[in-house]
Amino acid sequence: MALRRAFSWSAIESIGSRGFDLVALWLVMNALPEAEIALFGVATAAIFLFNLLFIAPETSLLRYQKQWQDEGVLPSCLGAFVGFNTIKLLIHVLGLVGVALSEGVNGVFYAILFSLTTQLLQMAEIARIYHRMDMQQSFVAKLEIASKLAWMIACSSVFYCRTAAWYFAIYTTWAFLFSIIWIGVLYRKTHFFFTLRGMIRTVYETVKGFSLWSHLAGVVTLFLYNANVLFLQWFGNVEIADIALMTSVNKTANLFFVIPMFIQGFVPVMLANTNNQAGGMREVLLGNGAISALQLASFLLAGSLLGQYFGVASDNLAEYYGLGVWVCCGIFVLNVTRPISTFLMMKAPPWRVFVFIFLPVSVVAIFAFGYGAFKYQALGVVVASCAIYCLLAFMLCINLILFRTSKRR
Repeated sequence: MALRRAFSWSAIESIGSRGFDLVALWLVMNALPEAEIALFGVATAAIFLFNLLFIAPETSLLRYQKQWQDEGVLPSCLGAFVGFNTIKLLIHVLGLVGVALSEGVNGVFYAILFSLTTQLLQMAEIARIYHRMDMQQSFVAKLEIASKLAWMIACSSVFYCRTAAWYFAIYTTWAFLFSIIWIGVLYRKTHFFFTLRGMIRTVYETVKGFSLWSHLAGVVTLFLYNANVLFLQWFGNVEIADIALMTSVNKTANLFFVIPMFIQGFVPVMLANTNNQAGGMREVLLGNGAISALQLASFLLAGSLLGQYFGVASDNLAEYYGLGVWVCCGIFVLNVTRPISTFLMMKAPPWRVFVFIFLPVSVVAIFAFGYGAFKYQALGVVVASCAIYCLLAFMLCINLILFRTSKRR
């Protein structure tokens, strides 16, 4: 009963907060001029380059929080994660100052600023993971929906200041304020504490045991989500209008990752709080598959309307729909298998999951996106997206079968 209630609150959080995200994205895509949308798309697509460097050891809470709580070391571990994230934020600030002084405010500056903002959100994620693993989904849902409502209201200001610079400014401010709120809540609940020696020890132990491989898998996944825009700019020999259209396709198609990502994120909670893990995974996969199919059907039936909603010009709607179908078909296939990725990370050796699934897929992706962009421009990168998503799904299924076969021996 408690698990079902937690799942219900998680669903409310996902639907509510993502609904506000949808409206916020509509505000941004309809307010910004074409050149600003292209800048917005390239700066945000480059996030995986920064994430490659900035590991997130707090993801180990998904696997070890209950163990650390029983051992009485959880406050120390939480303090170590907060301290480590603070150091990452300071590095970003130094990078912003360095770029501003040497090159001025340009695309690199905005890419670093966007990375800084994601690190602020990652700081808040420490508190969110703690509360979710502690079965406090109702509290997380209420605070998250309130924060996303505030974000949606803030985004309405983009209609009055139609620049990517303003968007990044309000995004960073919003993330800063709510990260402070989340960390304050976490401190009140846990009274976490920080020591430099404790931080070094905790980060080292978690990174070598779990977080490094989870982080690298996340970096590869983020790269796959955004590679079509980046490779089209790097190798496609296209106009700004093409980059802007590809940004619209990518940002709207990636919305279909949202609900399956929420379901995937519930897998560690389910594994930690139920004895019937096989039955739980079966329900998760069936429900996730049904939702993924409905999402694909919605784009096939109403993709052009979605393009109009997000400000795509009527002359470009046919191209938007054609490109979007390729991306959404690949997203559907990958979404069906998303919970398998988290299950394997929780149950199998994490290094094996990265080395035998994510690493080979990323290598193939680099060549597929590069060739597709160079040879066929926008069509090439969306076909590459579809093929790579299908390849990743196939690799996840094969490795799940191998894992279960080895367990039966």
